[in-house]
Amino acid sequence: MSNITKRMLSLSLKKLLSRTTLDNITVQAVTEDAEVSRKTFYYHFHDVYDLLKWTLTEETRRFMETEFEPSSIDQGLDAFVDFLLQNRAMVLNVYHSLDRSVIEQEIITVSRPKLQKYFSDSRYFTELSESDQRFIVDMVAYGLSGMTLHWIGEGMMERPEEFMSKIHRFFSVSLEASLHDWTDSSGQTETK
Repeated sequence: MSNITKRMLSLSLKKLLSRTTLDNITVQAVTEDAEVSRKTFYYHFHDVYDLLKWTLTEETRRFMETEFEPSSIDQGLDAFVDFLLQNRAMVLNVYHSLDRSVIEQEIITVSRPKLQKYFSDSRYFTELSESDQRFIVDMVAYGLSGMTLHWIGEGMMERPEEFMSKIHRFFSVSLEASLHDWTDSSGQTETK
């Protein structure tokens, strides 16, 4: 029953976020929309920001488990951008309501395991030390996060075709060559 109540509150918050920013949303507005008491709200969450963080985590988890099964990094990026565009109003209101680092961390948390899995298909990547592997995954995750936040900050007015085209090229050509060069120049002095 607890998760059902949390989901009801989350749905109400998402509905409200599609119309306004978080600073204009009160606990009372959320509870009225969800048709639960304020006491019920506070049993589950400290405040609206706590509910938003839970909602972001749950939405991200749900997306990754049910909608994000790409056969390539290109398909994964396309699916992620489509997900953001389908939730454009909410994404923009969240962007303007939360500290950028909260959103950045959510994107990085989601992308790291997917990038690790993708890179692991490269024999060059698997030849690198764990430290180098972590560095490369983090570098790409932070880059994708930064570019995504920049696009959101610009208003997500259109699908970022040029950005996505460059990312697709990077993953299809540049990355494999970079990993090869990295492997050759690393000297494999670190142990895995």
